[in-house]
Amino acid sequence: MADILFINPLEARHGSTHRARNLFKLLSRNNHVRYIEPNCRNQADVVSFNQKENVAGFLASAFQYVSLVMGTNADIVFLQKPHILTFPCLLASKLKGKCVVIDFDDLDSRWQTSAWKKTLTLVSERYMPGWADMITTHNRYLRDYISRIFDKRMFLIPQGVDTGLFDPGRFNRATEKEHLGLGGKSVFCFLGSFTKGSAADLDIILKAFNMVSHETESACLVIIGGEGPLEDHYLSMIKALGMQNVVITGRKSQADIPRHLSCADYGLICMRDNLANQCRVSFKLLEYLSMELTVIGHVVGSSRDAFAPYCFLCDPTAEALSAKMLEVVRDGLKKQSARDFIVADHDWNRFVPLVDEVVHECRIMDHVR
Repeated sequence: MADILFINPLEARHGSTHRARNLFKLLSRNNHVRYIEPNCRNQADVVSFNQKENVAGFLASAFQYVSLVMGTNADIVFLQKPHILTFPCLLASKLKGKCVVIDFDDLDSRWQTSAWKKTLTLVSERYMPGWADMITTHNRYLRDYISRIFDKRMFLIPQGVDTGLFDPGRFNRATEKEHLGLGGKSVFCFLGSFTKGSAADLDIILKAFNMVSHETESACLVIIGGEGPLEDHYLSMIKALGMQNVVITGRKSQADIPRHLSCADYGLICMRDNLANQCRVSFKLLEYLSMELTVIGHVVGSSRDAFAPYCFLCDPTAEALSAKMLEVVRDGLKKQSARDFIVADHDWNRFVPLVDEVVHECRIMDHVR
């Protein structure tokens, strides 16, 4: 059993935090893990503190993170993504002779719009992995990108889904529709917060749904999520388009999301074909398929490689997406259910041996040192 300090500097609304929480659970099966996450309340197994979203708040948090490292007796320090706030943690860990693992789960620098954020994120991505002992990631596109820059021991731990939680058998779709006042509607949904990573391509979906809503009055779009830097932008876009039949639930806990998905008939996704999207695997896609929604949209990279046979795909334009949505609805088209495949290959519990292997390799490395 290893003693692990796991530091995640991101809040709950980020997909990386969802991954971090699940890695923490997997690591905790056979190890003692102290998990750190900012602004996380009412969770007894999480060490948390207030992290304000300003320069002073970020500096204070960086100091708290590095203080935790300096005070720990952990064998392994696990950092969720190369992030500027945990750069001091990496240096402190190396000074103390700790084995450092970084979970490199996104090309975050590709999502940043402000010059200073992009610069800081790029610095973290270009230098932090070089100081780590090991790197974990979740798909071959991102692994290949990282390996071209860093000669490091790497492990693939795929993106997963809690198939017990995201189980359509727990709900009655007609009943859930009635609860939300959506009875008799063709319900499309988009799952995600208004962050750059989650909602970067939501503009295409909104425009496509606006076209569809002019063709069929029964169509409704439910956006399951909320909060994030793009929220005002998309609310303004919805207003400017004069869109009707759009419901925004606000941010929901992970435990509440399956109930909202269960009221939907169709899950929408659109990933523009760029390097950042190619190096991602969409949580929303896994959760749609686990809940047996009919998925319509455009996917790239590993998402396309693994899940294309279970989706109705089209080009990443509003015109192509709206046409595909109308075709699927009008013709009652269905794909083979992906649930058995998701349960067998993408439930988080399947990855315990992979996580154990990472810890085992860290222990070997520590022994050699």
